[in-house]
Amino acid sequence: MIRRFKRIVGGLTVALLVVVSGASAYEPFLQTPRWRTLDDLTELPNLYVNDIVSTIGGEMWIATDRSIGTHDGTVYVSRDVDFLPQDVRYNTLLYDVLGTIWAGTSSGLVRYVGHQWRLMLDSGDVTAITESVDGTVWIGVSGEFDAGAIQSGIEPGIYRYQSGAWTRYGASDGLPTGRVQCLYGDADGGVWAVYGTETRMDALFRFDGARWRDMVRVLNPPSGAILAVSQTRDGAYWFGTYGRGVWRWDGRAWETFPDEADLSTFTAASLLPMPDGTLWAAGAPAGTLW
Repeated sequence: MIRRFKRIVGGLTVALLVVVSGASAYEPFLQTPRWRTLDDLTELPNLYVNDIVSTIGGEMWIATDRSIGTHDGTVYVSRDVDFLPQDVRYNTLLYDVLGTIWAGTSSGLVRYVGHQWRLMLDSGDVTAITESVDGTVWIGVSGEFDAGAIQSGIEPGIYRYQSGAWTRYGASDGLPTGRVQCLYGDADGGVWAVYGTETRMDALFRFDGARWRDMVRVLNPPSGAILAVSQTRDGAYWFGTYGRGVWRWDGRAWETFPDEADLSTFTAASLLPMPDGTLWAAGAPAGTLW
């Protein structure tokens, strides 16, 4: 059974995609043959997997460096956007509360509604996407951005889509320039933004509904590059890092798990909180899953 996974892999080069095949809930966890590796170009058109989401009906969407499609555990079906350039890169995915798929690409933003793609932004490298608790969609645009679908003179930054209109946040709101590495909508109504690269964090900000706050100054996190942000049902915030494992902030203090040698040194590219309160972390070395 494939459950609704918001995001498993992202931000790093991944040569393998591991999916859960059908199995009874009463079987021991990870017992063979629950796991099957998809590492053949006859099963996936591109093995550089950037993101993966599942719909409530169990349809698994996969975004890769050169393709986008769905996989039912047996067959891959291409859903490539025919009006985008052939060399487009599909960076990031969102399955929203309305049941539609959003895809951020190297050539803009598209949305899958009624079994067809709609162009939401006609240019820009959309590198991050999330949804806040009120159903607002947020995207991070990195690099050059030509005059596009919103208005003339669009620039890189963070954009909020609400009631059919876009609002941009940038330098005038205290945000830096550079690559938007990650966006995350938390349970408290806030939106987190990580600026940087796969190996370096330039900034960590949170939008509280009124303004963006520099969370490095607020939280004083340990030294390291943050790649991913998430929150478990107990309210604690979790941060995936480059080469320093996962960190936890409970509102009072940081926990970095130094007693777990492997955990404290691996790269956590993506975090996935589960309804039962547990947390999954995926990253590098390739295939590492905690």
